[in-house]
Amino acid sequence: MYRRTFLISAAATALAGPVLASPGEAYTPGLVQKELAAGRTVFVDFYTDWCTTCRSQERTISALKAENPDYTANVSFVSVDWDVH
Repeated sequence: MYRRTFLISAAATALAGPVLASPGEAYTPGLVQKELAAGRTVFVDFYTDWCTTCRSQERTISALKAENPDYTANVSFVSVDWDVH
C-alpha cells in the first residue's frame, strides 16, 4: 500500500469515527424505563469506540434500519457507550 493512500485512509477513518459512533439515541439515565413505560420495544446496543466487533455490529444495525423503516418507527434504539456508563 502506498503511504499517501494509507494516510488519506487513516485521516478519513479518524474523521468518520465520531459520526458513525452509534446507531441509536445516546443513553441517559431513565431513558430505557421511559421508553418501556411508553409501550415501545427497546433495543439496547452496548458499544465502545475501540471495539472492531462493535463497529461491525453498528454497520449491520444501520443497514437493517435503512432497508426497513419499520424498525425505526416501532423500535427505540438506545446506544450505551460501555466506557462511559
